[in-house]
Amino acid sequence: MQHTARRPRRFARVVNLANLAGRRARPATVAEARHAVNAVRRVARYVPARVACFEQSIAAAVTLAIAGRRATWCHGVAGYPLRFHAWLAHNEEPIEEPATTSEYTVLLKIGPGHGDRKGQSWQNR
Repeated sequence: MQHTARRPRRFARVVNLANLAGRRARPATVAEARHAVNAVRRVARYVPARVACFEQSIAAAVTLAIAGRRATWCHGVAGYPLRFHAWLAHNEEPIEEPATTSEYTVLLKIGPGHGDRKGQSWQNR
């Protein structure tokens, strides 16, 4: 039971990281965001662990924050079969994502123009 109780806290920590990453930074341009996403994907090839969309999108958001920029982090779900996906977006457009990303319904957006969720737990929304 301890294992399942830890998962929500882990996700809450990632949401807080995405929320804090670049909070005071200015929005990234499309080119800056593309560069961050592609850089993370190149590096991910050499990581001997699971590095999927969730990890890559957070890493790209942190990369932008280090550069003083910020993009919108999105987390969504698609229907049958049930699938989850995470990505960065600029003006509601996914960055360096396949066209199938439009199949996902966004559950959570954090970034410029979407308000910060300071002091809120993701479970309470």
